[in-house]
Amino acid sequence: MNCMYNKNKQLPDGWKEVELGGICDVRDGTHSSPEYVNEGYPLITSKNLTKGYIDFSEVNLISKKDFDEINRRSKVDSGDILMPMIGTIGNPIIIPKNIREFAIKNIALIKSSNKDISNNYIKYFLDSPYFEQVTSKFNRGGTQKFISLGDIRKIKILLPPLETQKHIVSILEKAEKLKKKREDADKKTAEYLRDIRVFLIKKLVSYVKLFLVLLQAQQMKNTGMEILIG
Repeated sequence: MNCMYNKNKQLPDGWKEVELGGICDVRDGTHSSPEYVNEGYPLITSKNLTKGYIDFSEVNLISKKDFDEINRRSKVDSGDILMPMIGTIGNPIIIPKNIREFAIKNIALIKSSNKDISNNYIKYFLDSPYFEQVTSKFNRGGTQKFISLGDIRKIKILLPPLETQKHIVSILEKAEKLKKKREDADKKTAEYLRDIRVFLIKKLVSYVKLFLVLLQAQQMKNTGMEILIG
């Protein structure tokens, strides 16, 4: 979503510039480090947010007591937006329905119950080059990037009317599907070429072995003839 714009130019009719904290409830998960257990509830951190979904394959588990304590302040519901605040800033995801229960740590939680706002539009805006440019100014980390909750709330959002938001989301979703198809096609092409290379190498090895056997047979034949002649 390319949201670069000139502040000196007038926005289209019905559009407005607002702070994210003015249209959404922006909070975060725990900053403490609960004790990990063998059986319990997943504690999701930035490393578990990848390519638009939550990866539960390598997640730490916490007790129900710690889970309940964290979720009293930062309960995640379907439709909410999660966004890393430390390390890889941005890369937001929207929580789907019927996902397993979990708690969050050092992740921004963005909620909105406003009927005039599309969470998908907010998600795409937070995943745009404009957002990346803005957060680079807010970055408070040294070797590890970090953006504070207060800075996230102050981020300016270009907000069009709801129908325009939906239209923009529809276009971007179609673009994402086309991109996914292209990536899948490229992956299959790479796999096909790899299989062809393996097949040709195996064939080449077989031909070389056959050639060596025939060469050895010819040498033995020639040696036998030399013995008979001698």
